[in-house]
Amino acid sequence: MNGKRINSISFLRVFSILSIVIYHLSRASIDAGFTPSMSHEMDILSMLGVSFFIIISGASLNVSMKKNSSTLDFFKKRIKSIYIPFWTAYIIVSILLYLSRGRISLGTDVYKLLLTFSGMDGWLGWRTQTYYLIGEWFTGFILILYLFAPLIFIGVTKNKWIMLSLSFVVSFFSYNFNDDLRNYIDILNPVSMWNPGTRLFEFVFGFIIYDYILGDKKTRISLFMISLFICIAYILSPKIIINTYVFVPFFIAMFCFISIVYESIITSDSVNKKIEYASGFSFFVFLFHHIIIYEAYDYGIINYKTDFQFYFGFISIIVLCVLLSKPAMLISSRFK
Repeated sequence: MNGKRINSISFLRVFSILSIVIYHLSRASIDAGFTPSMSHEMDILSMLGVSFFIIISGASLNVSMKKNSSTLDFFKKRIKSIYIPFWTAYIIVSILLYLSRGRISLGTDVYKLLLTFSGMDGWLGWRTQTYYLIGEWFTGFILILYLFAPLIFIGVTKNKWIMLSLSFVVSFFSYNFNDDLRNYIDILNPVSMWNPGTRLFEFVFGFIIYDYILGDKKTRISLFMISLFICIAYILSPKIIINTYVFVPFFIAMFCFISIVYESIITSDSVNKKIEYASGFSFFVFLFHHIIIYEAYDYGIINYKTDFQFYFGFISIIVLCVLLSKPAMLISSRFK
């Protein structure tokens, strides 16, 4: 990546987490009886947000692995960066639930404890009851992809186009033959888009794309035009089924389009520093937001009647997530 700073990653992190939070709130609001006027657009935003997070993860790991001296060093840093915040958030939520409801989240079942402390409980929640509180399916999903990151890095280093092509083949078969694969690998999720194999292409794509987004002017213009054409083609398509693999080219094209526009236009250091600061909250907001929405729903707080009330609720949840993130970040920093 030519040693250049990738400012658009922070912006896309903020965009992604906001899109996911507003989607989950819209689902809760619909269940409570009110459908926001742009609920369909929120569905699309959430799918973009998930895809963006996957691509960003690949890009970030590529940068990280170039800096690490060994695979062991890479995994040590990943464990610290994921598990310390995860366990901190889990403890905070557990204490708050106990104080507010007298609810004790953990039990004595060793298998369930292992799933929860490993962060795999959300991804495997469809299959077995766990002590799940935070993280959703995405935490376990991305942890599995991280296990393959060193091999992907080696493959991309040797021949990125072969690696990208192989990842596409894996993703294609994972999506189209998910039911067959589950006969042999029974932990795979029934929702094929939630399985690491299906999203491997996006992950590997993240390893290579910023070499072109931050490339020379001719390369950036070519990538911009291709991305714009794909985006327009999908937007004008009469039948758009959001959460299917057919939609992945749109996700990728939008990622490239937004990244190039951002890197070209937002050059102010002060703006980029503010966005980078905001993106620092993204992981904890991701961890906290779902349980906050669940609790607000259970308490009958999510009983919106107007779009204004809905968006006010959305802002309130973001603020509450950030307020919880502050002490969580402070605690986590002491153990890194």
